[in-house]
Amino acid sequence: MLTPVIPYLRWELLPEMPGRFQAHQVRGALASLYRDWSIMHQHLGRQYLYQHPLVQYKVINNIPMAVGLGVGAELLAALEPPRRLVLNHAPVEFQDVRVISEIYEPDFGTPHRFHFATPWLALNKDNYKLYCVFRDDDQTSAIRQLLERILIGNVLSFAKGLGLSILARLQAQIDHWHAEPVRAKQEESGLMLGFAASGEITFSAPQLWGLGKQSSRGNGVMITQKIE
Repeated sequence: MLTPVIPYLRWELLPEMPGRFQAHQVRGALASLYRDWSIMHQHLGRQYLYQHPLVQYKVINNIPMAVGLGVGAELLAALEPPRRLVLNHAPVEFQDVRVISEIYEPDFGTPHRFHFATPWLALNKDNYKLYCVFRDDDQTSAIRQLLERILIGNVLSFAKGLGLSILARLQAQIDHWHAEPVRAKQEESGLMLGFAASGEITFSAPQLWGLGKQSSRGNGVMITQKIE
């Protein structure tokens, strides 16, 4: 069976002066700059598009980035990267923009080790309530199984967003995890519950790609490595 070949492209915006940038600031600035393209901001008019984001925004080692996959990569390739953005109400000039273009070949059958490099926002309102019940009853095994089911669901959403069919049965095993509060947006008054987690999964993630809630804002970046 032929493996799909999916374009991947990343902008790395190298600031002239170092700063403390946040992914949601990068998303807001770039989404505003390219507001005519719904893929850049997940909105169609005033309606939010509930689908896996094919353009995501990161800050890695204080370098703002935009990462595109599939049609998201094709759009970034067609656009002119910015040389200046307003981040946290201050102008930021970029001395250079690195453009990394690759091919992503998805693998949903081979075991990989994984860990999340940024907090994974796994829980929606319903499964948060279930998580709290398990946590309060000290049901560690039930929490693990819940998180594993959610992780498989995240990968299925990822595949659906790219128009891919998964023929093999996905498997995920979480070995270690701990919960940590995350302020997902600066303007939000409350905190969300994120997870640091690692284990094994039959999935190869694209470089610096996020899964779960608010992955377009830099959360849930999964790093995978094939088990030899």
